[in-house]
Amino acid sequence: MDPKSLSVEDPRATYPFIPYKDWVFLPTPAIRTKGPEKHFQDIQDYETRETDIILCSSQKSGTHWVHEIMSMLMKQTTEYNSLGPWWELNLEYLRQPEEVKNITGPRIFSTHLPYSFLPRKHLDNGYKLVYLNRNLKDRYVSLYNFFQGKLGVPKWTWAEFFDDFILEDNLYTGWFNYTKEMTAATKNKSNKIFSVMYEDLLIDPKKHITDLANFLEVPYTDEFIDDIVIKCSFKNLKDNKLNVCSIIDTDKKSTLFRKGIIGD
Repeated sequence: MDPKSLSVEDPRATYPFIPYKDWVFLPTPAIRTKGPEKHFQDIQDYETRETDIILCSSQKSGTHWVHEIMSMLMKQTTEYNSLGPWWELNLEYLRQPEEVKNITGPRIFSTHLPYSFLPRKHLDNGYKLVYLNRNLKDRYVSLYNFFQGKLGVPKWTWAEFFDDFILEDNLYTGWFNYTKEMTAATKNKSNKIFSVMYEDLLIDPKKHITDLANFLEVPYTDEFIDDIVIKCSFKNLKDNKLNVCSIIDTDKKSTLFRKGIIGD
């Protein structure tokens, strides 16, 4: 497939990807406007606060799910947040630091970028990170289905997707590189990183949400955790959560929450 033949001017388009070094990235408005090198440098130079938390995850690993859980814990409410991690403080979409400097209290940033791309101040000062990952096979099946019908995305067959994504493994520097970097970072005891697998959170949500609350140093009761477990169940999120991803779907379909199972 020739990306040049599939160029889409609509800023909501998710394809063609933007090449940078040996990798490719989603064409977010910030990357299109500034260029990948400038935007990624701005991210590394961004000065986060000690109270900021960055949610790090590979694509289709449950980012919106965990962001919702974190938002409820930090805001001490079981009300769903207004948008989610895509528009609200997502590093890939953040054009200028001034856009979010007036947000008071702890801010939850999110990103699919690997550890080496993250704000240096955040890493050097040992500020908090939440690292979420998922079984590779399930992640790729979910990603394949997610891209179907998105603006600018060609109608890949599974064979084409396998060749372009799984064998190339260069989207956001690739899952293997991403996982290698994040795993190494979690082994450094000076880093404040909460690590959780999608599958573990799905099997025993109360335990891992409680552990996350302790990591975030927020007050909680058993009843509060139980309420979050219920509100953040896959069915409730799919039925009640605003799905911002529908605006990049050619048919305006809700494609963010699909099955939410192990063994997709």
